Amino acid sequence: MWLSNRKEKKKWGEELEQLLDTFLPLFSRMDDKDYEKMNAELVFASIFSKKPSEDEQGTIEEFFEEVNGRSISELDPAILMLLSLYRQRFKSTGIDQGADNPNGQETYKQVIPSDGRSFQDKFSLDGQERYSLDISVKNSFNQVELMTYQSMLEKKYASRVEEFLRSDIYDRVKDGLIDREEMYILTHWVFYLSYLNEFPEFFSYFPEKGQKLLEQRLSSYTVSCLIKEDYDLLAELLLCYLLMGQSVKMTYDSIFKKAFRQLYHFMKKLEETTKSHELSEISGYYHTVLVLKMVKDLIEVSE
Repeated sequence: MWLSNRKEKKKWGEELEQLLDTFLPLFSRMDDKDYEKMNAELVFASIFSKKPSEDEQGTIEEFFEEVNGRSISELDPAILMLLSLYRQRFKSTGIDQGADNPNGQETYKQVIPSDGRSFQDKFSLDGQERYSLDISVKNSFNQVELMTYQSMLEKKYASRVEEFLRSDIYDRVKDGLIDREEMYILTHWVFYLSYLNEFPEFFSYFPEKGQKLLEQRLSSYTVSCLIKEDYDLLAELLLCYLLMGQSVKMTYDSIFKKAFRQLYHFMKKLEETTKSHELSEISGYYHTVLVLKMVKDLIEVSE
């Protein structure tokens, strides 16, 4: 058990939702240089968790409206695809199509990227007319992200384990030469392998040797983050462990449960900090809180 009893788990979940609500006003500050990045991460977390709160949905709808006022060329294709995915998953009033939202189809057209040269394909949403997708790919990992979103939009899921085992990041993992920035690439690869928690069973496609190596590396990186008190990366590593554990047997439970306990205490301290500091002073913690929400939802599934 990650928490001692159901009452404690329920209390923690409620406290975490309240903490996220405390941070939500940050996502509405359009003058913030990280406005797009923050909102894209909120959309990502909502898709992953599969159950955004009403306040989260309201914040995302505000972002949708702001995006609709921009030219396609101004926006990152990954953000456009995430918004299309969100709209596909959650039919909330501000962004749904149909009679209740006569502009729904136009909204969809506006969030489809149409420029770039690296590769071309098409995708559709709920049987609507298909629109051209032509995305500029910055690097191979950026392509992994975009192709994941495209597969999800088309609802065409296939194991990408072999692709991961051939990747540069897996070579780095095998050699043990991974730095902090690459650890984030690794954690996101894990998220994409599961199609953002849509198909965690794909981890069962790993050969035993590859699975054991990956789990071993995740655990060693977790120990390093525990020592350094690197809570943001620690939360992502714990999320990877929980995600993989839905379909394969994991063997480093004690390390990851220690990580959870440390993150739990961090969250409690952050709750107190929000009472004595301006939100702008602690805004850098918003991402850790989003990841903790995803952790909470996976823990609820695992118990």
